[in-house]
Amino acid sequence: MSYASLRRAKLVDAAALAEFSARVFYLSCPQTSAEDLAKYVAGELNAAQWESILSDANQATVLAESAGKIVGFAVIAIQRDHPSLEVQGAAEFRKLYVEANHHGTGVGAQLFEAALAVAEAHRRPVWLGVFQLNKRAIAFYKKYGFEIAGEQIFQVGSDPQKDYLMLRAAGPLLLPE
Repeated sequence: MSYASLRRAKLVDAAALAEFSARVFYLSCPQTSAEDLAKYVAGELNAAQWESILSDANQATVLAESAGKIVGFAVIAIQRDHPSLEVQGAAEFRKLYVEANHHGTGVGAQLFEAALAVAEAHRRPVWLGVFQLNKRAIAFYKKYGFEIAGEQIFQVGSDPQKDYLMLRAAGPLLLPE
């Protein structure tokens, strides 16, 4: 059971999100070199990038906090089609990261459901990219009705990683049992 509270992120959260995401990103690709991880974090998860995300009306970021500190976040783009998927008007589930000591507490599910609710409000199918070796995340997404629909390369520094593209049709959110 999670004891985290959720709220919509604001522009003033950009620096805290940059610090948090830099700390937890390595969990999603532990086999990647420290140099490649550092390059990715510096270029994609810095405060300026977070300011851009948080200023974009097409994106929603949900924070989970416990004892006044960020323990996770989720980002969804309300309208962002993928060129390899034969679906129009889709939302992209962009990011979901939870502090390691909060894995298994329900925080990830809370964040995921809150972000999916944004897409549901717009009646959109949702796609996401997930590292092919991240079996835990793939199993999590499948519980929510996502299916593997393709592949893409996700560049982390100089390391081209293979992601699955997973897709969920528009419709009511059926929570896993």
